[in-house]
Amino acid sequence: MRGPWPSLLVAVALGSGAGCPVARPRSVRIVLSLHGAAGRPVHGFDVTVALPTGSHVAHEAATRRLSPGVLTLLAGAAAATADGRFVPHATTPSIRILLASGTPLRDGEVAAIEATVTSTTAPSRGQFEVVSAAVAAPDGASVPGATGWVSAVEIR
Repeated sequence: MRGPWPSLLVAVALGSGAGCPVARPRSVRIVLSLHGAAGRPVHGFDVTVALPTGSHVAHEAATRRLSPGVLTLLAGAAAATADGRFVPHATTPSIRILLASGTPLRDGEVAAIEATVTSTTAPSRGQFEVVSAAVAAPDGASVPGATGWVSAVEIR
């Protein structure tokens, strides 16, 4: 090519990288809720949530159990016992949260998980997808119509 075009192409190529967004870690609080119990006794809650690429939840490497302080029980499950696991993965990380209680769980917010998402933009609630949910009665039977869902994702 002759004329100003080669210089112009090089300038455009070099300048186009200047405005590229940079991925950065963002602290998020993922809120899980119980829905559809409608006053029926619920004593078990087992939910697996797919997290966006770049997500990390503090955990013990050998067992994948969530670190202390990462999982908090909320009003709907105040008397429950909780356990959580993080499954790290380059593109599809996930968490599994298990709640068991001698007293019934209530519809509404039951647990919150602290995580970090490294991304170029703030993650939206739609990027945190429930891939499986089981809600159990006192005898372990399924509670039809009841499920767990991600009710909020708060950027900290």
